Amino acid sequence: MRIPWLRRKERADVPEYDLWLVCTGGALRGSACPITDQGPVTIGRGQGNAFRYPPDRPDIGRSHARIYWDQGRLLLMGLVPGVRMDDGGRLDPLRPREIRPGEGFGLGDGPDRFEIRN
Repeated sequence: MRIPWLRRKERADVPEYDLWLVCTGGALRGSACPITDQGPVTIGRGQGNAFRYPPDRPDIGRSHARIYWDQGRLLLMGLVPGVRMDDGGRLDPLRPREIRPGEGFGLGDGPDRFEIRN
């Protein structure tokens, strides 16, 4: 499904995206990945994750969480326990929750935090 307001703009051969997942705390602080309608943004220790943690982080799963589009809504799904929302709630594994720009979440027991930015 194509999201009309989610578009990629080309400028001087540098792609610019409307939405980003940005790591704002913890080991991957400063890392960012565009959120597109081309597939999920994944976080975990396993290979192939957009945000990949080292193997010495047992509180982060191999596939810990993902952000993806479904029917025009941006969803966050925890694949294992340990995804905490900034509003104090925790995600139940495999039960997606809608997330919007400006909202954030943390992983595991440490300072690892992510935010949706536009």
